[in-house]
Amino acid sequence: MDTRLLAKYPFLEGTKQFLLEKKIEVDELPVVPAYARVREAGKDRVLRALREAQDTAPLAEEADQLVGILSYPLARELVSCIPDEFLIRRYSYGEALRSAKTLETEKEEILDLVSRDLGLDFRRESENYHIHYSDFLRNTSRIRDKSWKLVNQTILRGYVKLTRLRFVRVLQNAINRKVEGKLPVPITPEIERALRPQIEAVALVLEEEKRQFAPKQVGPVRVTRFPPCMRKLLAAVQGGENVSHQGRFALTTFLHAIGLGNEEIFRVYSAFPDFDERMTRYQVEHITGVISSTEYSTPECATMKSYGICPQVENPDDPLCQQEWMNHPLTYYRIKGKPRRTEPSEAEEKKKP
Repeated sequence: MDTRLLAKYPFLEGTKQFLLEKKIEVDELPVVPAYARVREAGKDRVLRALREAQDTAPLAEEADQLVGILSYPLARELVSCIPDEFLIRRYSYGEALRSAKTLETEKEEILDLVSRDLGLDFRRESENYHIHYSDFLRNTSRIRDKSWKLVNQTILRGYVKLTRLRFVRVLQNAINRKVEGKLPVPITPEIERALRPQIEAVALVLEEEKRQFAPKQVGPVRVTRFPPCMRKLLAAVQGGENVSHQGRFALTTFLHAIGLGNEEIFRVYSAFPDFDERMTRYQVEHITGVISSTEYSTPECATMKSYGICPQVENPDDPLCQQEWMNHPLTYYRIKGKPRRTEPSEAEEKKKP
């Protein structure tokens, strides 16, 4: 396969064959002195992904193309040296976003090649693409815009009709899934020692990014008073995990009900790797009644169970949740906020004989 193509899209299966033909061992990249430039390029690759800084300039020189190819497996090793789910998600998203920006201007033949390599069932007709509905669903599950719902698509004989631009967005998600699904890779102590300077550089930026995207302490609210369902949802959101629509709705209504302002709620969701500022702001303001006629209420426990987001169903380890009268997350929060008296009050002391 053309080295220029692999340098732009090193996640392609052809990279494996390229490394075999060149007799390059991936585990030698961190330790062999001759690969010093590759190690720096791999570090920069991870940092660009973390900061979502997309360098899509073509690599004209063959030596640069080789570094571009090798920096990808090195970057994967570097990410794997730091056991952090947020890093894996941000790196995978950054790689996918970079590739998608490049694919937007590629010829149709390249789009077809990348799509086939990713295992997508599709066909191209004129300026439109048709992708099998199962691949469409698999690679759009993280897109929260209603226009991407299957019911809003044109479907012909099981294939979803898409414009070129929307097809590239599906490719972006497919690349994201592939990169993320293959991380972390096995790391030896020798690799970790050799990459120590790069690990420290990435870890420093990682902490900066996590501080920026993580919400500040949730106002005057005490997270320790949260019921297990809301603690789990908040932890998932702050960790950049994919949270269902029902989960985001429940968490938003809960945070609103206990007194958080919309800006504070908005910051909570900024930890998502594919954070969409405009869409998130719209959803928060819609749920809280700012731009809608309804101020939605927090779902009760029975509804949370029907959503499949009540952790007590599978692991009933919270005594307060097991009380027969406990039927709402806000009831839990209020009960937890009541002070516990360990000494009798003055009135009670006077009643004593």
